[in-house]
Order: sequence, then structure tokens, then C-alpha cells
Amino acid sequence: MKLLRVIQERTFTAVGGTEEKSVDVRLISATNKDLENEVIHGRFREDLFFRLNVIHIAMPPLREREGDLALLSQHFLEKYSRDLGKNVKKISAYAMDILKQYSFPGNVRELEKHH
Repeated sequence: MKLLRVIQERTFTAVGGTEEKSVDVRLISATNKDLENEVIHGRFREDLFFRLNVIHIAMPPLREREGDLALLSQHFLEKYSRDLGKNVKKISAYAMDILKQYSFPGNVRELEKHH
């Protein structure tokens, strides 16, 4: 309810504050839920859905983006190799085959979590 008010009215009062502040914001939000279906079943506010659903960008799950999987895997390998002081440069073909077979229900966060 409070988020909807900020989006509609472009104002808010900080917690513990008394002064109303004006804002000009754009929101980018993501979910793995079908929000239209959630609205139909009464599990998501219809008015908030229509305020958020100005531009809809469908992003296929990671399991359908093989090229992204390879790039993201390499990125996380380099990041954690550096963070942990290791000298690992490449993901083996065997390891990449295993990653390609996994469904990644948690998408990118799940890929990073299983570093």
C-alpha cells in the first residue's frame, strides 16, 4: 500500500519524520511469478500490478540461455578465484556440461550461490 502511494502521489514521509518529501522515481522490478495470474487469484494487488507493469520485459530462464550461462560462469569463476586468492582460469568442459544439464530454478543467484 505504501509503495503504491509513493508511485501514485510521488511523495512520502520518512519513518519518524513529519515532513512530506517529493520524489521522481522509476522502478525496475523482477519476479519469477506470473503476476497477472497472481492478480486473478487475489494474491497480488491489481492496482499495484498496473502501476508496475508499464513496460514488460520477458527474460527467459537461465537454462534457456546457454551463452549467458558460459559467460556468467566464467565471471563468477574469476570473481571467486580473485576473492579466495586462487589461480583458477577456466571451467572444464565436463563441469560446463554438468551446468548445462541443470535447470537453475533460482536462475543467476543460484548459479552464483553454488560457486
